[in-house]
Formats: sequence, structure tokens, C-alpha cells
Amino acid sequence: MLQRRTTCFCISRAPARQGTCSYRGVQVSGDALKHASAHLKADRDVVEAAVAKSGCALRHASFCMKADKEVVMTAVANYGGAIDYASAALQRDKDVILAAVKQSSLALCKESIAQSADKEVILACINFHGEGLHYASQELQADKEVVLAAVKKDGWELRFAAPELRADKEVVLAAVRQRGLALAHCAKELQHDKEVVLAAMSQNGWELRYVPAAMKDKEVVLTAMAPNGDALHMAPEELRKNRDVVLTAVRQHGHALGKASVELRSDRDLVLAAVMQDGRALEYAAAELQEDEAIVFAAGRQNGLAFNHAATKFFGAPLWQEAQPFLQNLWVFRVSRLSGAFCYVVAKSDYTSERILRDVARKLGIVWWTGCHDSDDKFELLRDSTRLRLYKAHVSWWNLPESEKGTIIDLKLLVKV
Repeated sequence: MLQRRTTCFCISRAPARQGTCSYRGVQVSGDALKHASAHLKADRDVVEAAVAKSGCALRHASFCMKADKEVVMTAVANYGGAIDYASAALQRDKDVILAAVKQSSLALCKESIAQSADKEVILACINFHGEGLHYASQELQADKEVVLAAVKKDGWELRFAAPELRADKEVVLAAVRQRGLALAHCAKELQHDKEVVLAAMSQNGWELRYVPAAMKDKEVVLTAMAPNGDALHMAPEELRKNRDVVLTAVRQHGHALGKASVELRSDRDLVLAAVMQDGRALEYAAAELQEDEAIVFAAGRQNGLAFNHAATKFFGAPLWQEAQPFLQNLWVFRVSRLSGAFCYVVAKSDYTSERILRDVARKLGIVWWTGCHDSDDKFELLRDSTRLRLYKAHVSWWNLPESEKGTIIDLKLLVKV
């Protein structure tokens, strides 16, 4: 603010020194031109210095400067959107439009400017920014060369192509290979073309959502799982029971195990593959595998938080000694209930107490309802139709020394119904 005031002061000085002071002012901030006199707004040197610093300063220039091609070219080279402030004649000038779109695709936002954009301008916009087809005329949106250039930069540009080109296999293949999402915008008949579908799945398995049900065979789903195992839930139910499909998915994204059939969650080798990719996938393993030492330690080796889903025997002798190395940078809480039942909650040392209480509630099978500030000792929760109040008798995890990390700590939480 102080700088602007100084600039304005320079601009409003006596005519003998106006030129020098204004030139210095706009070199610091092009927007200082806003406060210049009408005489200085028509001064070519001052205006050119201003737009070189900030293209938007062109809006403060005199009409004659907005019609000066050299000044306008300097402005749009700095900020393409400055073409909006140029004279109507220069907004239709090809050299100006080209310079503007090379700096920013926003230069074509104005309809009158976009209408003046020919093939060379649109191609320049596409090549520089990977977009621009939506600004093109209907004629250019039906031009195969232009559309191919656009979808090779960003396959999603296919949505702006003419209908006949969205039904052109060469164009669609180029689009889905660049961005699988383009499958959603191609002609329906090409969504049933195996080559097109496989190309889209190879690029992004999540686009399985746009594949017609009749096309979701094992080959298509396997191709989708390779880059995006977390898309398993989009596969047909019978393929979520297929071991090859699920194994491919969990090797890429361990948590995909949660979308596999119940039978496959009991498959030891498959679960082992899942927890080696993400230890926390142990949550979805069958109960007997959550007691399997090899699987639990493999999961803990990948991510110590996996012990949240391990059987309680791992927190007692003699397994506790083997488990401790995987928990060195984590807090481990022993949570007791009035009934005498207890469980263990593993949390990162930087978790807030509210985050820990959410994990505790989840472990106890309580659905979180509303929470208060950390300083408040009461947290309301809801389980089925019964309100529960969880009282925090003692929570001091944030005060524990580094030496206590990895040890069992009694959180002393009481649950009253």
C-alpha cells in the first residue's frame, strides 16, 4: 500500500517531471497507470512500461494506446487475457490473438475473439496449453486434424468434438490412451468395442464405471485392476469371487481386499499379498488370519497401524516382544470397558485426542455421533438406537516422553450405557 501511494505521488507531480516519475512508478507496479493523468495514459513509453510489468494495465490506457498494435502485443505477451482491453479491430487481429493464446488459453474466453480464431490459432492454443477445442467453431470441432491434436494432449477434450468424430475409432483410441475418462464421451457403439475399452482400462482402471455391463468380462476387469486395484468394487460380483482378478487388485491396492468375496478373504496367500502392499488391509482378512503370526507380522512390517486389526494375543507375552519393533513410532492404548472387556488401539504419535477417540469408538463397535473439543471430558456417541456417553477419565498421551513410545498404555476409558 505504501508503494502504491508513493507511485501515485510521483504521477501527480508537476508536468516537468511527470514523465520520469511515472515511468519509474509503472516499472514497479503496472497498475500504477490507473492513477496517472489522461496525458500519461496516452504516453506510449509509460503505457508500454506498464503493460510489460502487468498486461492488465492495458485497461487503464487511453483508447489510442488500446489501438496501438505494438503496445497490445506487449500486453498480451505478459497476460493473454489483456486482449479483452484491446480495440475491437485488434481483437480480430490474428497476430494479436496468436500472441495472446500462446500466453493463456483464457484469451479465447470472449466469444467475439473466439469467433476470429482460425485453425492456426486453435492449434496453437492446443499445443501450448493442451486445451482450446471448446473455444473452436463447430467447423473446427469437426476437423479431424484439430481434434486429434487436442485429444493427444488431453483425451478429455473429446467431449467437445463433433458427434461424428466421437464415433471415429482412430480419434477415440487416441483419446482413451491419453485419458481413460474419454470413454465416457465417445459414441455408444465404441463403448462396446473391445480394443477401445481395453485401451481405456490400461490408462485408468477407474473408468470401468463407464464400461457397459456386457463388456465387463475377465480380460477387461483384469486390465483395469492392473493400474487401479481400488476399482474392484466396480467389477461384477462373480469376478470379485475370481482369485486371479482379486489377486491382481490387491497387489496394486491392498485395501481392495475389502471388496473381495468373503471366501477369498480367507485365502492365506491372497491376504498375504494384500498386507504386503498395505498392512492395514489386515482389517478385511478373515478372523483366523488376523491371528496368523506370519500374516500379522508381514502386515506390521509394512505398516505398524496394521496391529489395530490383529488379535489381542499379539499384545501379550510372548508375542509382544516380537511385535514391539513394528510399533516404535506409534502409541499403543489398552482400552477397558466397565464390563471388563478390553481392546488395543494403535495410533500415530501426532494424532489428536479426538482422532484417537474416534478410533477407540470404532474398535468398540460404537458409531461416532457428535464430538466436543479436546478440553471437554464428554463425547456423545450413538449405537443403534441407544445413546451412549463416553467419559474420558484419563487421557495424557500427548505428555508421554519419547521413551514411552511403543509401550502399552492404559487409556482408562469408561463406557456407560
